[in-house]
Amino acid sequence: MTLLLNNDDVAQLLDIKTCVQVIEEAYQDMARGEAVPCPTRTSIQVPLEGGVSYIHDSFKGASRRRGVLAIRMKSDIKGQEMSHGTLRETKWASRPGKFCGLVLLFSTRNGELLAILNDGLIQHLRVGVTSAVGAKYMCRPDAATLGMLGSGGQANSHTRAFAAVLPLKKLKVYSPNPEHRKAFAEEMSRTLGLEAEAVDEPKAAVTGSDLVAVCTNANEPVLKGEWLEPGCHVSAIRSHYALPQDFFSYVDLVVKHQEQNSSRSAVGSEEELRQAYVEEGTSRKRENIPTLEKLVSGQVVGRNSPEQITFFENNAGNGMQFAVAGAVVYERALERGLGRELPTDWFLQDIRD
Repeated sequence: MTLLLNNDDVAQLLDIKTCVQVIEEAYQDMARGEAVPCPTRTSIQVPLEGGVSYIHDSFKGASRRRGVLAIRMKSDIKGQEMSHGTLRETKWASRPGKFCGLVLLFSTRNGELLAILNDGLIQHLRVGVTSAVGAKYMCRPDAATLGMLGSGGQANSHTRAFAAVLPLKKLKVYSPNPEHRKAFAEEMSRTLGLEAEAVDEPKAAVTGSDLVAVCTNANEPVLKGEWLEPGCHVSAIRSHYALPQDFFSYVDLVVKHQEQNSSRSAVGSEEELRQAYVEEGTSRKRENIPTLEKLVSGQVVGRNSPEQITFFENNAGNGMQFAVAGAVVYERALERGLGRELPTDWFLQDIRD
């Protein structure tokens, strides 16, 4: 049987500590050649009226230890809008508030389609956990205060993941929406037992923090390098948008998630493409930056002194993360009888390619 698993199933089957364990293990395997992300992420853009675009995005990866390959793909209508004075990305599928993202999990032992999963919860967990694995190796071991820029889903998963690997005691959160940041602080205080404070400006979240996380969908810089204090570790997603050009002059040591390649195709005239929203910016080219696999395998060190300012650039995702997290979800679903069963023969045929 092939299992169909939704986000409610995933919530019951994948906890944050297990996700940290399997993601860290996967990058150690990757350093030994036992796991692999496809080096190229593919994206197709079709401009639509109103300055928005249809975007289809996919990538894949495999783990020999887990015996699986995953393909993660998403289908979105994307654009931009002003929200509380900040230019932000918009995204939806079918209608606002709904999204289409799937993980196809295949067996590398017999080629079968094992499962089809909603990607939403795994997506949030694997990004937050990847940043947390970087922080585990790059933060000072006594890091107790987290400054969070952002109050959405990625801020939630990052805070929970950081709390799983560090002795966090205090959270300071800023986002442009006062109600959102207040609600976020209250939720993290309630669920994680942190002393949590919603602050009125981004600098207040950064000052005095041992760890600063940039988890925002803002399309303009939200963090200034001069705000950072000695010994701070910074972790960021979408850094090509969220960080100013001079940010790296304030940082002593940088590790990035991975080498990033992408293949982007687009339909439409040159004028349509100029006017339509393009999904991602381009990561700034910096040579000889070590990657997460080298960090977790001990090939590089994440910090040389307590005073260093360190930075982990969570610059892109890969299918290997979905493979190992998806494998755990699938194995536990079989044990607990969760998910909808679909006949595997529906996905097989007697015509050879």
